[in-house]
Amino acid sequence: MKYFVITLLLILGGCATWHNPSLKPNEDRRAVYKKDRSSCLERSKKAAHSEPGNDYRQLKNYDALHREYKKENEIYNRCMRAKGWVKD
Repeated sequence: MKYFVITLLLILGGCATWHNPSLKPNEDRRAVYKKDRSSCLERSKKAAHSEPGNDYRQLKNYDALHREYKKENEIYNRCMRAKGWVKD
């Protein structure tokens, strides 16, 4: 039962959506989201040194890759919040 609850929490924990309450009603929310998302993804990959051109990715162990992913995710979330997006 314990593993079921943990699995359920992990699955539902990643189901948040982003919305931007500061957008005007006449703005295309999807287009703004796509633009902001792509710029934040690019910024987070560069800041965390996890872009595909990084030749040393194969030499990293699991812990290093996990730290890199966590750092990339934190930078992405900060960038999206700075652009006015909040998670539900």
